[in-house]
Amino acid sequence: MALTTKQIRFCQEYVTDFNATQSAIRAGYSEDTAGSIGHENLKKPEIEAYINELKNDSANALQITREKVLSAWKQLAYYDARKFYDDSGNLLDIQKLDDETAFALAGFEITEEKGIDIITGEFGVTGHTKKIKMSDRTKALEMLTRYLGLLEKDNMQSAPVINITGMEIH
Repeated sequence: MALTTKQIRFCQEYVTDFNATQSAIRAGYSEDTAGSIGHENLKKPEIEAYINELKNDSANALQITREKVLSAWKQLAYYDARKFYDDSGNLLDIQKLDDETAFALAGFEITEEKGIDIITGEFGVTGHTKKIKMSDRTKALEMLTRYLGLLEKDNMQSAPVINITGMEIH
């Protein structure tokens, strides 16, 4: 069965934000029924197939592969927090972080502290507080665990477990 113009537009909109209701509205469906129509559309095999085709096209165009995604999850799960600091325990300048360590950085904040300099008696910047937020290691491990099926009851009986390096473990 061929897709209608609205269904095609729905699929194109859906792959931008994966919000069925908003995709239906942007595709021209009524705001009053967009929620139910979006939900219904996602259940239709021909729409599901077209959405998968669009997602695969995007992944191919961006050269996103399963291996690259798994590698990124591995980096986030196993980064070494010590690499954020120098030998004296001082936080390194962000420009001095290696690529893997910088990838694990979720955010940072630098706050100026102001006050009266005890030597000169002048008011001004007396120091800086640097804070970093590292990526959620637990979430990355959870994603790897789910991908590998490590929490499934019969995992060891149904299929070999593949570790991150690609070697089979029996």
